[in-house]
Amino acid sequence: MGPSPRMLRRALKLATIEGVLYALMFGLAESYFMADAIRLGSSAWEVALLMGVPLLVGGMGAWVSVPLAEALARRRPLVLAGVFGQALVLFGLSFVEALGRNSSWVLLIGLCGYHGCGQLAGASWSSWFGDLVPARIRGRFFSIRSLWVQLSSFVALVAGGLVLQRLEDPATSEAATSGFGFALLFAVAGLARVGSGIMLVATPEPKTRLPATSERRSQLRVPLDPASRTLLPLTGLLHLAVYFGAPFFTPYMLEQLRFDYLEFTAATAIMVAAKVVYLRTWGQAIDRYGAVSVYRLAVILVAVIPLPWIWTEGLGLALIAQAMSGFSWAAHDVAQFTLLLEATQPDARPKVYALHSLSIGIGQVLGGLFGALLLHLQPNGYATVFAVTAAARLAVALVIGVATSRLAERVGVSHRTLLFRVIGLRPHGGLVFRPIFSAKGAPIEDPKDDGAAPRL
Repeated sequence: MGPSPRMLRRALKLATIEGVLYALMFGLAESYFMADAIRLGSSAWEVALLMGVPLLVGGMGAWVSVPLAEALARRRPLVLAGVFGQALVLFGLSFVEALGRNSSWVLLIGLCGYHGCGQLAGASWSSWFGDLVPARIRGRFFSIRSLWVQLSSFVALVAGGLVLQRLEDPATSEAATSGFGFALLFAVAGLARVGSGIMLVATPEPKTRLPATSERRSQLRVPLDPASRTLLPLTGLLHLAVYFGAPFFTPYMLEQLRFDYLEFTAATAIMVAAKVVYLRTWGQAIDRYGAVSVYRLAVILVAVIPLPWIWTEGLGLALIAQAMSGFSWAAHDVAQFTLLLEATQPDARPKVYALHSLSIGIGQVLGGLFGALLLHLQPNGYATVFAVTAAARLAVALVIGVATSRLAERVGVSHRTLLFRVIGLRPHGGLVFRPIFSAKGAPIEDPKDDGAAPRL
């Protein structure tokens, strides 16, 4: 039996507040981890490890959470353990920064703890809300919740950039490179994470019926359905191609292009802003055309993200490239999450989410190390790295297009038609969103109790 309407309304409202607090943590801390690594003088190899290894550890955390959730017969305790664990890691990093004792390797240990705790919570959170949110509003719920999350991330990101410009930039602070600005950001981010945990304490969790002990099987041994067996390897392969170049956009901006913190923040913030603008329309496209159609278009868009960076020499083209990135990843993130929900049975979801995180982590580590090798062989060869990752992404996108053709259950729509359904251009100026209609011809309206999107 599902939650009562009153319980569902309360859960979605609390989820919105929790998502906002999570976003404040993300915008103040996670958005600037790599900037801190560059401040500490990390090499290309260290940057690759700092971005890849913690995410792999996070994938392992998601895997560990499955038998733990089964043993506890609850998801809330694991989610809260991960959330408050992340807060403790952030407070620890803040303390180390304030003492001036941070280094690339200390940061690596901290980030492993941060992502491990995050993914420990993440798989259980996804299972919890996958059961809580009715299928009929999932696309809109997760896209609109993401709208609030990304908007809050944008505000936190801008605030963080202003703090770093004031406290860490040599042109504006005599104590620049002391790390005090990063210490302040990490401390406030930790407080925001504590707040999000409090919201989760108050959020209702649907009851789960456990089979008798003699009948119980570990969810790690639940067979994967054909759709999951198709999607999971493709997810890892895509992130392998993405991370040929993903770890090196930040050092390229801060070291090669010599952006100050305000310019770096502007380039990052415009990507978040593009996500905020387009998440809702991508969610509506999923509800109308299905997650498969949007996902197949999204991976093609993701493939072309690195191309402008090959010729970027200043802030102007960087802003255009980042806006394109936000538009593309908004489609990918909502479509992939919805597709996993649609393609899996409830009893298999914890295993699928754990394998999903693990496959991403492996792809990120291997891809980052390959990109670092390219930079080692060709110092300052960022253009080569960006060209290689674009070619690899496009190859994977073509494989995904073929492999997912059997997954579509709704009436298909061409990529070109879908793209221009989401975006319209008026001759007299400006972008316009074209309405997407339901099968009965009425515009799709947002339910009153929508929240925001997958985040943990």
